[in-house]
Order: sequence, then C-alpha cells, then structure tokens
Amino acid sequence: MTVPDHPIFAQSLPASELILSTGPAPVPYHVYEGHGLVILGYCDGTALLNAFAGQDVHPVLTQSGQGILLVFVCDFTRASLGPHHELHITALAAPETGQVVADDPAAALASFATRPDWGVLSLHLWNDTSRVVAYNSEYLGLQAQQSDGHVTVQDGRLDFAFSGPDGGPLAAGNLRVNARSDAGLMMRVMRRLGWGALWDALRKRPALAHVINRKSQVIPRNGRAKTLTAPDKMIVTRFDPARDHVDFTAGPYAAFGFAPKIIEHLTPFRFVYLHPDAS
Repeated sequence: MTVPDHPIFAQSLPASELILSTGPAPVPYHVYEGHGLVILGYCDGTALLNAFAGQDVHPVLTQSGQGILLVFVCDFTRASLGPHHELHITALAAPETGQVVADDPAAALASFATRPDWGVLSLHLWNDTSRVVAYNSEYLGLQAQQSDGHVTVQDGRLDFAFSGPDGGPLAAGNLRVNARSDAGLMMRVMRRLGWGALWDALRKRPALAHVINRKSQVIPRNGRAKTLTAPDKMIVTRFDPARDHVDFTAGPYAAFGFAPKIIEHLTPFRFVYLHPDAS
C-alpha cells in the first residue's frame, strides 16, 4: 500500500511486520482516510469507578462527581490493516486519584491540551474485521471484540449502528455534521485553555494524545500508547437532543448512563497508533 505524503506518516513509516493469529500485519497502525466521530459526555461516576477496578490509573471526574466518557465512532476507508469500522468506549483518566475538572464540558475538552499527563482508558472496543480485532487484542492489548455495523455520512448527517458478537445491539445514532463549529462552545474552550495553551495547541500538528490499555496477559500494565491525529477539518458542536439522536441503552453502555454533551467530526481521519513500548 502506498503511504500518503503527509508528515504524520513520515514520522512513523511502517517499519516492521508482526505475525498475528490472522497472519502478518504491518507496524505501526496507520489510518489514511476516513471519517471520525468523537462524542464527549458524562456518565455515572460510581459505575465508572467500578470500571477502573484493578487498574493503576484513575477516572477524572467533574466537580459534581460525574465521569467523562469519549466514544469513538469511526469509518476508516483506507488504513494499513484495510478498511474497517470502529466503536470505542474510553474514559478520561489520570495517574493520580482525585483529579477533577469543572462541570462545563468545555473544560473536559480543553484538558486534552492542558494535561498531557492524562489520557483515556480503553474500556470497550469493537471492530468489524478479524484482522483488526487480532491486531488490537494480540499486539496492543486492547481486548477488542468482533462487531458488525455501519457508519454512513450523507446529506449533512452521520448515521451509525453497531451490533456485538452475539448479534445484539451495542449502539446507534444519527447526528448532525455541521459545516462549522459552534462559536460559543469554542470560545468557552479557548477560555479554559488560556492563551499560552491555545498557542501551543495551534502549533502542535499533529495532535498528540495517549490511549491507556487495561491490564491483560498481553500487556500486564496500564501502558500509555501515543496517538497522532491530523485531520484537515475538525468540527466541534454541542450535542442537541432535538437534532442529535443516540441510543446507548444496550450492551456495556447501559451501565454508565451515558449523556452526550459535545460531538466532534474529524475529516479526513489521519491517524497513527503506536505500541506503548514505542511511545
């Protein structure tokens, strides 16, 4: 596969190959084209504490005691492991207990630029090809599961639905894909960032974040995997229940009581995921 001429991939060209249960796979993991939806929302803080049991990282909570989830709904149309879809539940996490952000969802969003020591703990991950499930589970230690579903962008809307290995529903939704970000929301994010952090964020291309795996036999620690993201367009809007619809009442989502607050669309989704040992 020809790697696109973009700095995000020049920094981490596929340098090796590993053998999975499904056969050979290139390292590291690259996504070259696609559409990414990120839904930031709040959830029941007690349920989230239970999900962190046995881990060496801790949930970041809001001042009112709610947990902070980021749900990734992705259509990867061109990638090093082939085209695939992804549904990923993650939670904002910190190495120390007792970390808190303001109740305003803009504060949680801004923390990705202001708190590089934080990351997101992978709670549940589904992919729709066996090769990607094997890569994420056997190499990255993310305990991925097989799924089926679709992610479709058409007429200014994104529609998605995923079902699990047993055919039962996992999540579904239909949300706006606006042409521009919400000015009011972005002003709140910028106030939370401060001019120094805002300038640093603007200069950082690509964006850097860390995904933390749950402990498993594959990686028996909470490894911090570096990720690089470089879309041409990032549209950030508030979640509007009158115009945006999601159903997270089935599967693992049901225990969290997830309440979406912010939706973010990234196109084209250019992405690099490094193993924790390479981060």
